[in-house]
Amino acid sequence: MRRPFRRRGQADLFDVVRLHLRRLSRRVLNDRCRDGLEPPEHDLLVLALERYLEQQCWHLVYVQEYGDAREPSRVRQTYLDSERAVESVARSCARYALDNWSPDWILEMRRRGAKGGRTSKRPPSWTDHDLDALAALDGLTVAAQARTLGRSRSTVDRMKRALRERG
Repeated sequence: MRRPFRRRGQADLFDVVRLHLRRLSRRVLNDRCRDGLEPPEHDLLVLALERYLEQQCWHLVYVQEYGDAREPSRVRQTYLDSERAVESVARSCARYALDNWSPDWILEMRRRGAKGGRTSKRPPSWTDHDLDALAALDGLTVAAQARTLGRSRSTVDRMKRALRERG
């Protein structure tokens, strides 16, 4: 299939359609897994994606209309310009989804999210030696303590809080 020239960083319609079909395929696989059904075979998923493109994305599948060369508005650029192109994008998206999907993908994403929520705090950047140095600078202002220790004022505030909690 011939793909038109595009500038760097510019997503063309073909990429958008392919991404949409990949997401749709994974959603179908996840829904079937949730309902206790086996994943469909490759040919069945390809057929379903082709039908989806024909029914829901019919405005993307058309034939080029070449008008006068001086009227570029009449020249339509096509990305899915034939049945072969529709079949090709459906086949590649189905293969990608079946190869990269696993039945426990949703549970794994939930587990990763829960772990990230529990351990998302960064550990403090100071040591006990830094807290002792801050305790020795007790009579100075927060700005002066920050300059002396080479830290920001908010870090000095957090260090003071840790010093109070330490006792």
